[in-house]
Amino acid sequence: MYLWMLFLLNSISLLIASMEDIREKQIRLIWILLFMLGNCASAFLLGNSVNVVLMVLAGGVFWGIVFLGISFLTGEMIGKGDALMILAGGLSLGFFGSVMVIFYALCLSSLMGLFLLRVRNLKGYEIPFVPFYGSAYIVWWGIYLWERTVGYTG
Repeated sequence: MYLWMLFLLNSISLLIASMEDIREKQIRLIWILLFMLGNCASAFLLGNSVNVVLMVLAGGVFWGIVFLGISFLTGEMIGKGDALMILAGGLSLGFFGSVMVIFYALCLSSLMGLFLLRVRNLKGYEIPFVPFYGSAYIVWWGIYLWERTVGYTG
């Protein structure tokens, strides 16, 4: 039950951060911190031991640090807010969960980029990343929680 409430909290903070990223091309720190808090709580609720929790936290933080480095090296082609959201989401996803969510988000954003390039002929348009990351994160966690609480129905 607590995981579903944290999922709802994380989803709301992601949706608000996504709207801010679309409108203003930046994300307020309060939404990043709220998302980070919800993910830390999720990691502790899911962990069987302190070692497992620390491994999940470290795995997720790794990808956040990688994307922060990319942000600094590329002059914020991917924003610091995007990297911090990846770091925050990784706190509960762990290393491989983060890889999958980032991959899905990159696929979704690539499809949008192709659409904007081909259909709208918008070259040089900056696509906000958090809406795609949020979509992938929500679907990933929704499927996980559904299978955990209802059971696999496939």
